[in-house]
Amino acid sequence: MTIEDEIAATDELLHDSRFHLSALGSDPDAAGLSAPVEEAERTLREKRDAREEKEDAVARARAAVRQAEADATRAFGAEKLARAELAAQLRRNEGGLRLLYPRQPARVRGYFRSNPGPAHEFARDPAIGDNAARP
Repeated sequence: MTIEDEIAATDELLHDSRFHLSALGSDPDAAGLSAPVEEAERTLREKRDAREEKEDAVARARAAVRQAEADATRAFGAEKLARAELAAQLRRNEGGLRLLYPRQPARVRGYFRSNPGPAHEFARDPAIGDNAARP
């Protein structure tokens, strides 16, 4: 039988050690030889368990990274949506600001971008979806 990888090799060695221990235990003359086999089997099991724990830790870390990336993507999308909603709200408030400051048009214009183009493109960003405020 060929051994495909290290995990299969460990399993095969543990299987073989059980066979050898039972064979050594059945012969009274060879009973003294079973101690090194038992020690090697115990060491191999400990190393296998340590490897499995590390593999589990790596899998958990990878899952945490994927979750953090997904959370960051959602937060960025939410920020873009909030920014678009704020820009739309400011545009809706322009009339009220003109009423508050009728003799200060420069002050009213100071609340808005001089070029609304990027805000319009921003509001139509497909990553945000249809919830974005339209100009």
